[in-house]
Amino acid sequence: MSAPRNQRPGCFLTSLGLASILVFMGSVLLARAAPPTASAPIHQLVPRQVQVAVAADHIWASVRVELRPADLGLTDWFRWDRDQSAALEPAELAALGLHLRGLETEYLAVMVDGVAVPLVAARVRFAGSPVAALSLTDSVSFRFETRLELALESGAHRVVLYDRPAAADGIVPIRLSLARGLRLANFQGARAERRSQRRLEAVVSRASPAVWGELVVEEG
Repeated sequence: MSAPRNQRPGCFLTSLGLASILVFMGSVLLARAAPPTASAPIHQLVPRQVQVAVAADHIWASVRVELRPADLGLTDWFRWDRDQSAALEPAELAALGLHLRGLETEYLAVMVDGVAVPLVAARVRFAGSPVAALSLTDSVSFRFETRLELALESGAHRVVLYDRPAAADGIVPIRLSLARGLRLANFQGARAERRSQRRLEAVVSRASPAVWGELVVEEG
């Protein structure tokens, strides 16, 4: 089992509410006396998105990133172009993906009852359109996925979601979804909105990097 049925592991900015994200970004940027650029692509404002799905027998986590060389302070992906072909071949893309996994999951933590999901070993998948090679200046899209087996007994269980955006004024959207038989109890911390008894949408920032609370596994 991967993500629960009816959950799409792709972009969820629409369901989170683009307007809410932009309002949040606007408040941060205004505080820094730098108005947001309305024409900027949303992936530049929100380069990383996190999804977490919890069932009674496992936790599944997915991190989707879309980055340009400039996001890492680079002019291009030349250092991963091992054969100097002026493009990244599949094997070179895989190496870049491993590097980005380390960067994008450095601060990310997903824990249930103190047990952390091993994001450092997450599977790396190229999320863009299938291509033979990628230009050294193109943006890249990857998805990092992992699953942790566990056994949650009936009752309340502590959940902690933490991340630290790379940019001082950046944000990271996080979706927490629960399988049938589980429900959200109480959550606090970062900006969060409960969409149902089994779904929470949150936005973390450097100023407020964590969401924590309890979920309940129903008896039977």
